[in-house]
Amino acid sequence: MVVQIEKGEKMLEYNIRYATQNDIPSIMKFIDENWKKGHILSRNRELFEWQYISDKVNMIIAEDKKFKIQAILGFIVYGNDERKDISLSLWKAKEKTGFLGMKLLVFLLNEEPHRYMFCNGINIDSSEKIYHRLGIETAKLKQWYRLRPCEKYQIAKIIDKTIPNVKKNDKLKLVNISYYDKLIETASDKLFDSEEVPFKSHEYIKKRYFNHPIYKYIVMGVQQENNQIETVIVFRVQEYRQQKVLRIIDVIGRKELIYEVTIQIDNIAENLGAEYIDMYEIGLDKTKMYKAGYRLVGENENIIPNYFAPFVQSNIDINICTTYSDIVLFKGDGDQDRPN
Repeated sequence: MVVQIEKGEKMLEYNIRYATQNDIPSIMKFIDENWKKGHILSRNRELFEWQYISDKVNMIIAEDKKFKIQAILGFIVYGNDERKDISLSLWKAKEKTGFLGMKLLVFLLNEEPHRYMFCNGINIDSSEKIYHRLGIETAKLKQWYRLRPCEKYQIAKIIDKTIPNVKKNDKLKLVNISYYDKLIETASDKLFDSEEVPFKSHEYIKKRYFNHPIYKYIVMGVQQENNQIETVIVFRVQEYRQQKVLRIIDVIGRKELIYEVTIQIDNIAENLGAEYIDMYEIGLDKTKMYKAGYRLVGENENIIPNYFAPFVQSNIDINICTTYSDIVLFKGDGDQDRPN
């Protein structure tokens, strides 16, 4: 699709299209020169292809008349068929290209078949007006945490050491799912029959959490008395200077069971020697999260870091946009839990 954008007295012309595999070296170079020098997606082709290639290259590019890339917009595919959702990921236009970035977004929304769209980790200052102009909502993830009793916290900065008491639900236990076929063998059909947005298919879960090229995730099933698993919780251990934290990256299936397994998660943190457990989310019940023993970042002076490469001992907001008001998102959605 050819678009024209006015710049002063000139009209600049760009061709917007889907990228092909032949474009990947140029895209990686564009990321290095225009997003961040040395960005992992500019130097690690295996990770780039894992994130952006399915049946095609999931990226939109805009070229000038000399076939030089002037803007890119990547996206991640969730679900399939009528429950296909997409997440924006890596959106950048060169300076002095006017509204070229917005033109890429409009192209994607019009040309890529999907049910709903979202983006986890938007720059609220530079893009909120664009999203609202297109009728797309914006919001912020909540960050919850639960401390493990420690004499001294080195990753977190803790002023208030309160750890709420909760009771254990003995009818539930967490079981390790170390490989994808075990998930298929033990999971209830209800795990893959969710109408929540985004819909996470078998194929998505396998690729995202069992076949990641760099990260190793801990995938745990919430097992009920009938041995059925209708909820999966995905964890990742984050290390920094020989210290550890336990991060809840995703909850798949029946989300309400996350409120019932706090003590079981405490035990994992204890065995790992983690300073704390944390989780970014939107869509869970705030009252039930408090009752489950979690505390909300920002309600006291405690600092629960999010950035580890490089490490930044600060509280960090994660803003989102979405075309679906009742979306349920976690840190693992989109590209927020990605190596740097």
